[in-house]
Amino acid sequence: MLEYKNKLADYLAQKDKSELQRPEEPPMLMLIIPANTSATGLFQILNDNNGIGLIFETEGDTLAQSFKSEHGNYSDGLRKSWHHEPISYNRRKNREYVELKQPKVSALLSGTPQQVAALIPNPENGLFSRFMFYYMNIKPVWQNVFARTDEQTSPSVWQ
Repeated sequence: MLEYKNKLADYLAQKDKSELQRPEEPPMLMLIIPANTSATGLFQILNDNNGIGLIFETEGDTLAQSFKSEHGNYSDGLRKSWHHEPISYNRRKNREYVELKQPKVSALLSGTPQQVAALIPNPENGLFSRFMFYYMNIKPVWQNVFARTDEQTSPSVWQ
């Protein structure tokens, strides 16, 4: 990417571009894809990665918020990629047509039950069945990290 940016800067600095060819932007290789992305952004990254990607977020509502945005709902793409079905899109600008023949996407999200409900409000569109849920049914207990016991090292050791 650095080489491309340098070549692009040189190209743009030239006054007579008639004999020059604009450098081609390299693919954006990115294994871990942020959930906060547009649908086309996700599909472009997958295209650059030969259809492979991971979505990893510590807050499940990041993906839920993306789905609510105007261009961010790629729920259909996640459902298709679960079965490795082709995903295709077409854009009028530059007559761009892209087809991902066998996309392979995995998502790992953490969050609360309410965040899951925001992400998947009902099971009707099929997204619910593409996720595996692990619920940690534990009783939260406050542990005061500043409480001292006789077994702890004296603070004078750290001074």
